[in-house]
Amino acid sequence: MERTGKTFFAAFLAAAVTFFVIGGGTSFAALQDQAEEEETEYTEEEYNAWAEADKEPDPLKRGAMLLAFVDKYPESKLMPYINSSYERLLFETSEAEKYSELEVLAEQWSELRPGQLQTLAYLAKATEILGHDQKCVECYEKIYKLRPTGGIAYQIARLYKKMGNDDKYLEWADSVMMYPEYETDFRLRYEIMQFHAAKNDIAKADAFARETIKAADLVKEPGEDTRKHLAVARHDAYHVIGVHLYDQNQFDEAIDAFRKAIEAERYAEGYYWIGMCEWEKKMVDEAIESFAKAEVLGGDTAPKAKERLEQLYKALHNDTTIGIEKVYRRAREELGIE
Repeated sequence: MERTGKTFFAAFLAAAVTFFVIGGGTSFAALQDQAEEEETEYTEEEYNAWAEADKEPDPLKRGAMLLAFVDKYPESKLMPYINSSYERLLFETSEAEKYSELEVLAEQWSELRPGQLQTLAYLAKATEILGHDQKCVECYEKIYKLRPTGGIAYQIARLYKKMGNDDKYLEWADSVMMYPEYETDFRLRYEIMQFHAAKNDIAKADAFARETIKAADLVKEPGEDTRKHLAVARHDAYHVIGVHLYDQNQFDEAIDAFRKAIEAERYAEGYYWIGMCEWEKKMVDEAIESFAKAEVLGGDTAPKAKERLEQLYKALHNDTTIGIEKVYRRAREELGIE
């Protein structure tokens, strides 16, 4: 399940479109007419300052002029029109994809009017596109405090991962997985499983391997591409579980896990680990067969599988490998390899 801030932007920017284009999109001329019709509670100087600012074509200059008005006339009755002018400026700058200007304008307005979701949405959009990750994630966290959603939590987690902040990434990933809409997100759980496995924290990797399988089992009617990803996720998750169970001397359960990994995708290492479990259980004949399959499948596991196989075979055959080819032949037949 690929979630980004696009859904958030779509919702808030669509609201902006509705405001400025359909209903509340008060043009400068309309604002002028409305202001002139109202009882004059402002000076001509105030009106001219607003009018001049609103007509300025340069986004940064217009923003500076509107902010200067707020600073000079903080109690002006024209303040609703100043707010509308600045919000329209943000909208127009976003639509024009002038993200450097949008970042400056949105940040300035957010400082003046903190807690406005629409402004924070513009700022998040600009900083994300510009690659200003620290500022972007701080903005998203402000948005989350105002309107917590799984999508925003997911975006924060992705940003922290990109920034290399592992602790924050895991913290926010945990928040994401608490939302019902992410209960089938096996990819996120798989990613965290891989993270812990890379850190050699097999216990935590095992926990998220089980979470990966649980989420994968909840996926309904997956498409072809998703089915491929599910197979990989199940294969790797069961392998991690198998290794952890082996380390805990739970050999029967480990064998079951490795067999499920092989069901998802046949691989030499799975047979090797099954052989190791069988060896630990004193099931020497079975271990020999498993090591033979691991060697026949080849790859990096083949040399150590061969070494284990010959060690066990020789122990049963007077320290010779006479007849061992029969073992390999059975392995190839069972694997369907010519």
